Amino acid sequence: MSNTDIIPEEPPQRGRVRAKWGFTSDLGYLTAPYVLFLHQAELGLSSECLNVLLNFVAHWHAEGRMSYPHTNTIAKRMGTSRRSVQRSLSWLLKHDFLAKVPKLRRNDRQGYDLRPLVEKLKPYAWARIQLLQERRQLDALSDNDIEMLARMANRPTTQQMFGEHLKNVPGYPPGIIVNE
Repeated sequence: MSNTDIIPEEPPQRGRVRAKWGFTSDLGYLTAPYVLFLHQAELGLSSECLNVLLNFVAHWHAEGRMSYPHTNTIAKRMGTSRRSVQRSLSWLLKHDFLAKVPKLRRNDRQGYDLRPLVEKLKPYAWARIQLLQERRQLDALSDNDIEMLARMANRPTTQQMFGEHLKNVPGYPPGIIVNE
């Protein structure tokens, strides 16, 4: 009998992620912007480059903390060669999805900054937000997105929740009202 043959009773639900994924999310889960998936073709991301990029995103635990996955680790997860991962990584660096972080010491692990990815996604996100603001949801959204918006209709708007504080948020687009 292997470890996978014995599945204990699930602990109680603790949130939306846990409700959706069950105890499989207890070891962690990945957050990634929806626009990355919606615009991967426009961004020129092959499925392999996207997979490598998502591995870097999975290692990016907080803003300001760099991602340090090793190409061998990613290759094992993907079931591909280290060289294939290195080619994808080179492409991602060349096309400004990631940036190498300078090492302080020779023996330090190579870190990667994902802020270039965030900057690359901002125009796509802003365009979708503008479409939503112009009430052209059908142009911007899939059927699943429309269902999600219907569920969100009962939530307070960003403007209602934060009011005047939004004016002081650096990088927050002027005059935007989200979730209306």
